[in-house]
Amino acid sequence: MVKSIKDKLKARVESLDSKDFEKNYDSLKSKFYDAQRVLSEKAQDPSTLESIKDGALGFTSKVAESGAKLSGTITSFMADTDLLRHLEKLTESASTVYDKALDSEYLQTHIGGGDHRLFDNGHDIFGAWDKVRDALPDDSFNEEVLGYVSALWKDVSTVKGLPFTTVNKESFEGWVDSVSGHIPGLDREYLYDLLSFDAFEVLSTGLGVVSVFFAFKHEDQEKLSDLLGSMGIVSILSANPLMGLMVISTTAFAYKKKKMELDKTRLAKSAVVTTASMAMFSILGMPILFEVVLIAFLTSKLRKNVLDNDDFHNWLKENVAEKAIEKSEDLEAKFKDYFNKKTA
Repeated sequence: MVKSIKDKLKARVESLDSKDFEKNYDSLKSKFYDAQRVLSEKAQDPSTLESIKDGALGFTSKVAESGAKLSGTITSFMADTDLLRHLEKLTESASTVYDKALDSEYLQTHIGGGDHRLFDNGHDIFGAWDKVRDALPDDSFNEEVLGYVSALWKDVSTVKGLPFTTVNKESFEGWVDSVSGHIPGLDREYLYDLLSFDAFEVLSTGLGVVSVFFAFKHEDQEKLSDLLGSMGIVSILSANPLMGLMVISTTAFAYKKKKMELDKTRLAKSAVVTTASMAMFSILGMPILFEVVLIAFLTSKLRKNVLDNDDFHNWLKENVAEKAIEKSEDLEAKFKDYFNKKTA
């Protein structure tokens, strides 16, 4: 069969007339130069350039608007630990001498168990380089750099991530006991995560910086409020200090330098949508891409039918808020009456 195809192709090539080929080539060349000339004339026309500029700005604006509306779903998706587990499987490979060098203290003492990266002085940025540099006596600088980057990338692509700095285990345990006993939700796992970072925390913070830049550039107060509300709640719920610092510095810059008053209503709505998205990501056990589509749909409905629904707000005000006020006033009157009787 292959021989038959080759014979047919050979016969087709041999049947081609060189003059026909040259004629077709000249025709194609002429059309190319005509198109090039037309495009050159169009490019020099001010109206064409203005049209392209308007189109680009309109496209950028639509992308920014869509990004602001979906910021809750996107940031929640980036904070989902299942995403890190998938990435960990992709980057998984046999341990090298440099990987073992980072774990050298843990392999000797087993300090910290599964949380050893925070305590073994081999996984923070500077401590890891010292371990890699001392791993082999005769390796080159290039090999050390490649080993260092590879080892850190494997670790930052896991759920445990990398610590910002090495801490004393006893001090950490004391901090956990004092904090977790008084503040609900701040357990040992959360506090460990607060002192560490992973690949998606860095990526989501970087994307947040880009989105905020576009909002500042267009002086779009509403989109900026949406973005900060979403990233603010994600930074708290996912223990992402990188994003938290970015949100705080951006808010300060908006108030002090740009004189922008953030929309508190949009901040609150965005925080509610993001919280709902994160809750759904933690509850649903579906394939992650299917989850993204479903949650984006559900949160858009939540925003449209509840958060941005004036009729619902009016009903809530009439049937809930006003009744709650009436009950509180009635309780206040009863309390005053009781107090007056006791003191009479």
